[in-house]
Amino acid sequence: MDTEDQTELKKYFLQHIDRIIDHTNNFYLDEDSICRKCHNTGRDINCLFCFCPFYEFEDCGGNYRILESGVKDCSECMLRHDRKFIVAFFEAIYENAATIKEWMQEKENEEVQ
Repeated sequence: MDTEDQTELKKYFLQHIDRIIDHTNNFYLDEDSICRKCHNTGRDINCLFCFCPFYEFEDCGGNYRILESGVKDCSECMLRHDRKFIVAFFEAIYENAATIKEWMQEKENEEVQ
């Protein structure tokens, strides 16, 4: 694929990501939203990653605290709700598609056994 085609593909990729982001903004404002218990910021946030993909990492890069119960409380963290984070996350998936495909094939093989 030549550079011009790659540039065009990247443009459409980013447009698609923008569309996904635009359609997942502010779910926490919905009356029946389960997100209301975690965030009530009064500002626009994106709800695509309602559950943070980095939750299990101690050094997740976000603003969190550990409750007395041992539960990680991320209610003050807005990292995963930020447009730049979401775009970067999808770009990482796109750039590592071959690795993800290989992982998926391994999982399929495990299911067959």
